[in-house]
Amino acid sequence: MQQEWLNDGHFTPVIRKLNVNLIKWLEEYNITRPHQTLDYMTPCEYLEYNITKTTKVVTDVLSQDILLQKKLIEISLKHVGY
Repeated sequence: MQQEWLNDGHFTPVIRKLNVNLIKWLEEYNITRPHQTLDYMTPCEYLEYNITKTTKVVTDVLSQDILLQKKLIEISLKHVGY
């Protein structure tokens, strides 16, 4: 990443301009530029995709847990004669 930034001609000895160039490049690299290793998604899209996927898994697990708890309560109530 460092070499790519330097090779693209973004380096300048003027610190303020260097910071502006670096911030713009990092924004482009992390927000708008697709990455092959992320299935051609941007890092932001990849993060959103994984959060959505993880949320669905957690929701599914919690739903199964609730169903299991209800079943256990039913069995317990039957066992004590309710």
